[in-house]
Amino acid sequence: MNRKHIFLAMFRALDCLYDESPSKPLGDFLSEANPYLFKDRCSADPAVLAEFSACMDGDNISAADAYSKVKEYLAGKELDEKFAEISMEEW
Repeated sequence: MNRKHIFLAMFRALDCLYDESPSKPLGDFLSEANPYLFKDRCSADPAVLAEFSACMDGDNISAADAYSKVKEYLAGKELDEKFAEISMEEW
């Protein structure tokens, strides 16, 4: 997986979680990260995607490594526990 695919997968997973169990911190993050507002599929706030990309190592990341990296990234946003509700199999 490349960084962009991982970002989109993370957004979609968190968006599903938000639909099931809304919270203000998650909603705020999703608003800033939303890649579906512009044609280029970048985040609504370009700084979100830049920060996310800086946490990824390379562009050929396995699904298991991507899952771990996303959890690490979201830990800094205090959303890692929410993301942990998604199993590796669902990811």
